[in-house]
Amino acid sequence: MNMAKNLPYIIILCLAGALFLFIAMMYLPLVLLYPSKFSFSIAVSSMCFMGVIALLKGPQAFLSSLISAEKIKYTGVYAISLLGTFYSSMIMKSYIAALFFCALQVISVAWLIASSIPGGLAVMNLLKGGV
Repeated sequence: MNMAKNLPYIIILCLAGALFLFIAMMYLPLVLLYPSKFSFSIAVSSMCFMGVIALLKGPQAFLSSLISAEKIKYTGVYAISLLGTFYSSMIMKSYIAALFFCALQVISVAWLIASSIPGGLAVMNLLKGGV
């Protein structure tokens, strides 16, 4: 993996992800009024940061880790929630669906990240039991 070659793309994706995350945080107090704007911004930010991770790890290594046996269910839920977020916020323009898929996306990203950290799933199961 040639890091020097990918560095400009990593920086651009990081900046784009941070920009869309900033936009999403601006809409956070208004999420009940404009859930589509918030969920769309979170989805684009999430995709940008996933791209950064793919460039850092290497695209093939990243994809193979996402479809590994222990992560495939989290990846599937994340992909469905991401597609649902885009569909509900851009095509359907549904208030309830945008909120639902946005919440599902945030939860699935948390589980996907936790599955990558040693002991992360144990912590998530502990939090799930406490909630």
